[in-house]
Amino acid sequence: METAVPGLRERKKLALRARLSDTATAMFAEHGYDNVRVSDIALACGVTPKTLYSYFPTKESLLFERGDALALVLSEDRASDIGLLDAVLDAIRREIDQLATTSPTATSGDDLIRGIRGFVSLVAATPALRAVVAERSEALTTSAAEALSRRNGLPPTHPENQVAAGALISLWRIHLTGLLEHGRTSSNLTELRRRTMADVDRGAALVRPVVEQVSTARRTENVAVTS
Repeated sequence: METAVPGLRERKKLALRARLSDTATAMFAEHGYDNVRVSDIALACGVTPKTLYSYFPTKESLLFERGDALALVLSEDRASDIGLLDAVLDAIRREIDQLATTSPTATSGDDLIRGIRGFVSLVAATPALRAVVAERSEALTTSAAEALSRRNGLPPTHPENQVAAGALISLWRIHLTGLLEHGRTSSNLTELRRRTMADVDRGAALVRPVVEQVSTARRTENVAVTS
């Protein structure tokens, strides 16, 4: 089955979306997140605020798109054939592999690494953005607990599902931390990718027994109820 190639209209929409996000990131880094209005970003990109909001519903969403692929995996239950942990790892690996295409304005791996470093500094200096990171992580953990619940029949709030969900999403946090930490010291994009994925793989080796144990939680629970 052939992969559909985006048409001209779709490519233009994707290019504008990237330009809006890149422009916002640069303006936030230069002037401070709280000092830049959405209308300022729209003006800099030559569009109306209404157009900007059609691409990004909130100011913070201009910065935070990472996690969308993982959220889709968890909500659409795409992991049923290969297992939830491996689906999460695939989503993280795709995000890391696509680093070179996430910012069309970057002309080299060095540009991307500088962008990552700037993003780290921006988030660290902005309480509102740190809160967004925490909220997105919490939302992903809830989605993971619900995905586990669909597999083992236990409520999402059941201890087994809560612990396993936290373990799964810890891999996502490891991936983000790796990009941020290794982005400060990696000499090129290839090294950044390799070091970040190595961290994720080490975390996955610890998480896998937890997730596999939760797959037996339903049987254990049923035995306890019927005995």
